[in-house]
Amino acid sequence: MQISICMMVKDEEKNIRRCLNSMKPILKNIDSELIIVDTGSTDNTVQIAKEYTDKIYFHKWKNDFSGMRNKSISYAKGKWILIIDADEEITDCSNIIAFLKLPESKTFNTGLLNVKNMQNLIDDDQYAVLKSPRLFKNDGYFHYEGIVHNSPIFKEPTINLKTTIVHYGYVEENVDVLDEKFIRTSTLLKQALEKEPENIYYIFQLSVTYSSYKDYSRAYEIIKKAYNLLPICKDKSKYKYVYYQMALCCLYLEYDEEAKKVCREGLEVDTEYIDLVFYLAKAQGLTAEYEEALENYKRYMYLCDNYDSMKINFDVSLGMYTLGQTDEALQDIVKICFKLGRFDGVFNFASQLKKYKYIKNVLELVIESVIKSKNTVYIKKFYEEKIISDKLREKDFFNVLEKYCDDDICRLFSNYENDYSKLYLLRYQYSKKNSDFENIICELSFENSFNNLEDYFGDVLYYKLKYLSSISDLLDDVWNKDIYRHLNYISKKYDDFSDIAVKYIEDFNSNTGYDSLRINKILCRYVLIIDKVNLIEYEKIFKCYAEVGISWIKSVRSNNMISDEYINIFKSSEEKFLVYMSIAKKNKDNKKVYLRYLKSALKSYPYMKKGVTILLESIKDEVNKADYEFEKYKIQVKNTINQLVESGNIKDAEKLISEYKKVVPDDIEIYSMEAIIFIMENKLDEAETCLYKGLAIDNQNFDLLYNLAYIFQHKGEYNKALIHYKRARNIKYYESTIRIEIDRIIQNLLKNHKDEFEKECKESDLYKALQKVKSVLFIDFNLTGEVNNLGKKLNNYGINVDLAYSGSRPDMIFSEGDLEYRKLLGITNINHLVEYINYYCYDIVHIFNVPENIRLYIRAKCGSSVVFNDELNVKSINQVIESYVSHKRSNYIKTGINSVKKENITILIPTYNRSKYLKRTLEYFNSFKHFKPYIFVLDSSFESNKMNNKNIVENFNNKKMKYYEFDSSINFYTKINFGIERITTDYVALCPDDDFLTEEGLEESINLLEKNKELYSVKGKNLYFIKSMSKLKEYDLFEGVCQNNVIERLENITKDFVPSLLYQVFRVDKFKNMYLFLEKNIIKLPSNSTFAEYLFYFMVICTGKVDKINVDLNIRDKSVPRAFETFKNFPHAVMDGSFNDNYKRFSMFLSNYIQSIGENKSEFDKNISKIFIQFLINFLQVPEENVILKNDEFDISQLEIGMRKSWVWPSIY
Repeated sequence: MQISICMMVKDEEKNIRRCLNSMKPILKNIDSELIIVDTGSTDNTVQIAKEYTDKIYFHKWKNDFSGMRNKSISYAKGKWILIIDADEEITDCSNIIAFLKLPESKTFNTGLLNVKNMQNLIDDDQYAVLKSPRLFKNDGYFHYEGIVHNSPIFKEPTINLKTTIVHYGYVEENVDVLDEKFIRTSTLLKQALEKEPENIYYIFQLSVTYSSYKDYSRAYEIIKKAYNLLPICKDKSKYKYVYYQMALCCLYLEYDEEAKKVCREGLEVDTEYIDLVFYLAKAQGLTAEYEEALENYKRYMYLCDNYDSMKINFDVSLGMYTLGQTDEALQDIVKICFKLGRFDGVFNFASQLKKYKYIKNVLELVIESVIKSKNTVYIKKFYEEKIISDKLREKDFFNVLEKYCDDDICRLFSNYENDYSKLYLLRYQYSKKNSDFENIICELSFENSFNNLEDYFGDVLYYKLKYLSSISDLLDDVWNKDIYRHLNYISKKYDDFSDIAVKYIEDFNSNTGYDSLRINKILCRYVLIIDKVNLIEYEKIFKCYAEVGISWIKSVRSNNMISDEYINIFKSSEEKFLVYMSIAKKNKDNKKVYLRYLKSALKSYPYMKKGVTILLESIKDEVNKADYEFEKYKIQVKNTINQLVESGNIKDAEKLISEYKKVVPDDIEIYSMEAIIFIMENKLDEAETCLYKGLAIDNQNFDLLYNLAYIFQHKGEYNKALIHYKRARNIKYYESTIRIEIDRIIQNLLKNHKDEFEKECKESDLYKALQKVKSVLFIDFNLTGEVNNLGKKLNNYGINVDLAYSGSRPDMIFSEGDLEYRKLLGITNINHLVEYINYYCYDIVHIFNVPENIRLYIRAKCGSSVVFNDELNVKSINQVIESYVSHKRSNYIKTGINSVKKENITILIPTYNRSKYLKRTLEYFNSFKHFKPYIFVLDSSFESNKMNNKNIVENFNNKKMKYYEFDSSINFYTKINFGIERITTDYVALCPDDDFLTEEGLEESINLLEKNKELYSVKGKNLYFIKSMSKLKEYDLFEGVCQNNVIERLENITKDFVPSLLYQVFRVDKFKNMYLFLEKNIIKLPSNSTFAEYLFYFMVICTGKVDKINVDLNIRDKSVPRAFETFKNFPHAVMDGSFNDNYKRFSMFLSNYIQSIGENKSEFDKNISKIFIQFLINFLQVPEENVILKNDEFDISQLEIGMRKSWVWPSIY
């Protein structure tokens, strides 16, 4: 037998097949055997191995690598022995096969192979190369020594077989596996060092073990011991690797001067040591020794080019770690040349760059060098060699070039086949006043939509506006937000924008097509909002805006909907404004009605205050005089009442109130004044009646609620007092002084009257009969006013009933002030509704307007008490809830909150130019009673805002609250990773600067993570509010995904509603790895923002198990403007043709991440298309027949048809 291939394995199912397949050519072409020694696998390693050989032997692991290697060798019968590990593969066996067939092979004892140790699969620069003896003559001499890093003992002569083994063992990113390897290796090395404390090789390997674990401080301490032993060594060349490890640790710890010293000492031992030359150049660049750094980088490049013929290449004790970093060296050279003003050097070395991540890093330096040196010829060459035809590269290039754009640059880049060249050509022709320019812009078209084109393409729109060429053809498929983005650019750049816009509007305001109406409406609105025209022009544009807007609203809605009755159907405040303006126009002859609707229009859309005021001014003399006098009268009377009360003239005040109420019957302030008088006279019952009358008009009035709570407190009705204080507190939630005062009152009530609370509750007959009631759900398929009114009544008892609905969303039918439900659940599937009811354990499920068969089905399937509308009347429900609330409050007094004692969480708050919201959020966290989390504010605001934000943080005087500032151009992932690196707690949560995370939710999440160590993260209820936090709503049906298998978790999460998985409590270690991966691979992310958002959610599910607590955690303020409507970006990707590209990026990114965390990549790749299709059908509700995937690409035309039928399709399309 010619050759025996010997392996030792344990739990290598994810690697071994790749390894064995790579050796098939040897097994096929040479008389050979495959010997595998298994040391205790618990996975499918042995089953896979049996497919390739029957020579499998089993030996218990004894913490001795060399001993087990020698055991595998002992079974070998071949003339030669090849050693390989399961996490390796041979790239090409042909040289080994040829060598074994040569007669001359007998003259050699050992074959050397190149081992390429991959450090990172994503970044192929990161690898180390080592010449390793792997092929040995089986003469009984060859064996291994060393407990951990076993060394082969072999004979000369050797032959270089010029064959590469790729080793993947260092790219393992599964934290548990890495921990296990670290503990195992470090323990064995420490044991060995106990016997030989000055063994330099063992010390070196222990340091490497710690640096591989990213603990560079400990690694430095250890390698320093080996370094200090070198002076007593006779032959330092045996220990060259110590200099490398020492330099590496110094650079990571920013000990740059020490790094230079170590590198120079090592190079005295071996001048060819490439890694030390590279690190010396790095350290010199970091300490501004630019000339020396340049020399050493050039020397490094030379050594890399000649490495194969150098003596150091054959040193089997030494690995080379920087051979793949030539592009990084070139990048550093370019940066140094730029700093030294050597622009020829910038051009020379930038031209040698091959990898785009390094090209991108120096792009601005190259372009600035071109501008400073006026060498425009080079930039054209650079573009054609490094950039052209790659969409992403072109985007980056022209975005930088834009800063330096002039006529010469425009001319230079005007002849390429891309949108940027079209823009540059247009700019050049405009600058040179081309006589045919008007015809050119009329025929202009672009490959990409203005949705995707950068702001500066606004120049095109400016030219078309100026030359009165319709812009509708360019903008017919463009979202409003992107049109405004381009208009913002134009208005900042061109002083005459408003004037030319006015002329354009005058010329095109008669166009009645939908696209023209929409574009003209947007243009009019923008001109009005920036308000840079004179009053006469403003009035003219406003009237045009109203006319065009009314025509537009009529084109998208039927005429019978343009009325008061359907006003809440309209989504946006602008649409409501236009409806009111339309009604006002119809009633212009009736001045009172006309005035009323103008005021309604103004109230719905305050941006148009100036325009509406112009119209109001025109009829002021006819109408406003009477109103003005009436308002003046009301103010005077109320001031007089206040003065009378303050002076003690109660009778006169009562008389004046009585007379005033005959004139103004429902003035809220009067109800409050009257109640205060009753309180002063100790007529508490009369005061209560008066306040209730006021609340019937406005149930969210703070003064009425606070005074009513005060009355209940003094009447000894503490439950009612508590409920109304809390309702008042919610209304003034963001006014910290009032909130703190009410909190103090509530705490005193709870502390001083807990016996009365419990007694009052338990003496109730209703409580005794219905004390098991804990929660209530209403189901209404028709969303009747009856159900909503019931919700409003129940709100008076201080509880928010949950609502499940079918059809139109409640906030589309009822106005925000009329909607009183805390959580809203849209019903799309009855079985899912049943799951929801049982999951939240509702005790009463009250059904309205539901077909008989569905009612009976829900009753049969639910463990709750299901009640039909005719079985329990409204009054009884109110009493049940009132009793429940009392019991709930008294129970709260006894039990308190189960708090986490250990303050073991850090909250990261990224912020960007939103000081008002940041202050609000920090006030909220600072008010926590049971524990104080660590809070890191990560601020990349403009400089003008940073000082303000820093002061906000410092004013809290909270030692656990830290402030970090960044350049405004920093990417999100880098900013988050900076924060993660500084975390010392076990858990972390992200919270945007305008959101909140509840104290109870954080506590309960940590409790669950402490109890269940298998969980990666815990998610609570996701709630949101608009304007008032007292009206929280939840759309999030999520039960957790705790399956062991990644595919099963992904299938589970995509079977229905896919929730936001950003707002959770995470374990720091895995969270850190996930964000590092995102930062390192940011250029590979999908370009579409929604694809990227859901990619993040999928990554969370892939990383580990996610459980759910039935407690509020995240509260989002949806009244804060967002940059875009998230879900609309899926149709956006369909319309701009990028859907398939984004899908491929999505799948590839996730596949690479799966592999990086040690999961089964091949299984994932087989299932991702099925999972994504399930996501489209179940979540986006695209009909299945329209989801067609062929050759890994979706049929876009069919997908568009299907998406137009789904809830996700926006009205703009």
